[in-house]
Amino acid sequence: MPGPKPTPTHLRILRGNPGKRALPKDEPVASSDAPVAPEWLSARAKEVFAQLALRLDKMGYASSSHTEALALAAMRQEEVERCSKALEKGFKNRVKTTSGGYVFKAKPEVAMRSEAARHLQSLLAEFGLSPASATKVVVSSKQKKNAFAAF
Repeated sequence: MPGPKPTPTHLRILRGNPGKRALPKDEPVASSDAPVAPEWLSARAKEVFAQLALRLDKMGYASSSHTEALALAAMRQEEVERCSKALEKGFKNRVKTTSGGYVFKAKPEVAMRSEAARHLQSLLAEFGLSPASATKVVVSSKQKKNAFAAF
């Protein structure tokens, strides 16, 4: 299917639906429960999961329906971190050729980190957590809280 993916209804509502297009009537509604990190995530991935869930909660659309996608984003973030740690000593390996000479080749972690970062960027954009996608989400005045309103 060519063209951009359809925008989820909850994001269209947060953006304000400027075109006033009809919203889907029979679309499944996301759960209002907070997402909980799956048990199979590593300790670091659970930390990342909690950070992402908190950001989504502050933006007003955290949901347990997003658990699997958030878990995948947390795993990819951890993978980027692990590959970056492995690359702290350098990006190339010295490899002996069949003729007895040496050639420098990129470490496998370079490509692994690049792929994980690309996938993570895509997942973050799905949630409106990248700079470009965040500008598309508008918080309605009902959701904005004035810290001095109590005075």
